[in-house]
Amino acid sequence: MMDALQRRDLAEIFSQIGNVFEQVLSPGSEIFAIRDRLLTLGAGTACMSGSGSAVYGLFTQESEARAAAEELQKVYAQTWLVESV
Repeated sequence: MMDALQRRDLAEIFSQIGNVFEQVLSPGSEIFAIRDRLLTLGAGTACMSGSGSAVYGLFTQESEARAAAEELQKVYAQTWLVESV
């Protein structure tokens, strides 16, 4: 991961992101539905945060992130579009 970060290789960075706690969830968990929806909407990767309080998607294009947030807000009121620092 450090090498990918230094090279700014987003594809490699995205492929390394995951959460081992996802392994204990049932396959029908809403966490997976949200994650899969983010991926369908253009996220380079999507993952459950920590112990599952949130699901996030990482996008390379702001326009795709904005459109995904607008789409998810139709179903999930607590959807936010944020920019990393």
